[in-house]
Parts: sequence; structure tokens; C-alpha cells
Amino acid sequence: MNYKIRPAGSGDLPKFAEIHVKSWSNAYQNIVPQNILDDMTEQKSLQIWQRTFQKYPQNLTLVEQEQGEIVAICCAGPCDYPGEGVDWEIYGLHVMPSLRSQGIGAALLQDALARARLARAQKAIVWTIEKLDRSRKFYQREGGQYYKTKQWPLIPSLNEVSYYWDIKVSS
Repeated sequence: MNYKIRPAGSGDLPKFAEIHVKSWSNAYQNIVPQNILDDMTEQKSLQIWQRTFQKYPQNLTLVEQEQGEIVAICCAGPCDYPGEGVDWEIYGLHVMPSLRSQGIGAALLQDALARARLARAQKAIVWTIEKLDRSRKFYQREGGQYYKTKQWPLIPSLNEVSYYWDIKVSS
């Protein structure tokens, strides 16, 4: 599959919302209560992405196929809570469910880590739901090292686990 990674523009945000909702609905099924999944509509997701784009447009990237179809999204940038020894976070990485396991997510993750390196970040982190084995295995396969576990603020009955990467800045 031929694709390119590029920064997102405001016109891409409806596709961000679509991919976000489809990815959530697919990955979190039977883990997150159905009423929460049903509540995450494309309209609500679009509002979230619009706010993110207004504040942090440089944090949003996407994967576009040769035909122009957007198939994956990533939000990554400086950490909102420095002081834990982490200064870069991958806030979200979503691939259309039908296109998973084709290297698209790995390419987006590597792009996010390259951007961290350019920003001179020291350590990057990502959080995922503890019960999402596929997600956890993906981050481990991509070199993520276990960092810590905490209660998920959205659903306190679920835990999140984090993985980190030490960023090596090229001289």
C-alpha cells in the first residue's frame, strides 16, 4: 500500500472524527460499557478534534493513501504534565480497523517519535487500556517499555498502562 504521512489541516477533521469513532467502537467493544461507546458520536468526536486543532494544530498528523483517502490519525506533542520525567506524549493513534496490521500504525508512531526527537524531547509516552491486548502488544513490538499503570479517569473501573521510549537526539 502506498501512503504518505502529512500534517492535518482543518478540512481533515471530519475524517479524524470518523476514524476515531470507528477505531474506538471496534477496539473497545466488550471492554468499555456500550453506553459510553454509543455516546461517542462522530459529531462529539469532531468537536474534540476541532478544539485540539485550534490549540495544537502541529500535533495532528495523518496517513493518506495514494488516492487521497485518510486511513489513520495521530495526535502527539509536548506533554501536558511535565515533571514525571516525560516530555512528549502520543495522545491518540487510530487506524481504520480494516487496515490494521499493515504497518500504518507503526509508521505513524515512528513519525511521532521523530517529531519528538526534532523537538528535543527526552522521553515519549503513550497510554492504552490495560485490557487492550492488541494495543499493548503493538507498543511493546514497537519498542515501548512499560512505565506505569493508573486508573482510567474516563472509566475508573478500568486501568490504563503506559509505555515509554527514550528519545535519542541526533547531534
